[in-house]
Amino acid sequence: MDPVGRRPLGTHAGMRGGRLNPLQALDNSVHVYLDDRPVSAWLGQAACLSAADLLRSSAYRRLGDRDDYLAGRVFLRTVLGRYLSCRPQDVPFASAATGSKPMLKDNTLSFNLSRAGSYRLIALTRGREVGADIETRRDARAERTLGALPYDLALDDRERSAFDRLTEEEAKDAFLNVWTRKEAVIKATGLGLGYLPPTSFHVGCTAALPADGTFRLAAPPVGVAGSWQLYVASLPGTQATLAVALRGRPCTVPHLETNLLPC
Repeated sequence: MDPVGRRPLGTHAGMRGGRLNPLQALDNSVHVYLDDRPVSAWLGQAACLSAADLLRSSAYRRLGDRDDYLAGRVFLRTVLGRYLSCRPQDVPFASAATGSKPMLKDNTLSFNLSRAGSYRLIALTRGREVGADIETRRDARAERTLGALPYDLALDDRERSAFDRLTEEEAKDAFLNVWTRKEAVIKATGLGLGYLPPTSFHVGCTAALPADGTFRLAAPPVGVAGSWQLYVASLPGTQATLAVALRGRPCTVPHLETNLLPC
């Protein structure tokens, strides 16, 4: 199956002779794949995982968290393999230090994976850095993270001012939106919270941004300045929200494509 979306929010670029060239299609866009099948649907293909994948999974104490991680890795390898025209087990990941952003050996494309509750989300592009995040209020891990994070450590001055005008229930939803966007930005840089404080840039706290919504980092550290684009969406009928941040050469035809990829 080629990576044409089943629920597209835009149209693919990069057609050659009536057929899609997957890598070329990423030059002017970001493709986003969303999956919510049971973990078991992906663990049945766990033979494609590497020894490094299995070793990293041992860091999770809870069996459920470990299985979620492994299912996400199978999903990631499956998507990347279809863009690189190789088997999932042959995807050429570069060796990376623990906690660092995963990359391909030749940087053929940029990608980022996020998991929340039953959802797995992958964003791919070329010629720019990408960060993706998905959160849901039904995810116990997200609830613990968001509940333990004081607003004044996550919001810039304008965002705090906007929050002061919200009810407690409105603030919960708004904070979920803000944190999802900020996670996507931080993941795009690969720096982590310790090097890029969430208070150092602004993403707003409205339910959605325009399709061409952009923002500027308020006080970027060295090496993080540049052109940024931010795309957000809510999943209809759920309490989930997603965000994709791009750093570098802007998309000339920016759009998101949300896909359900069969196993």
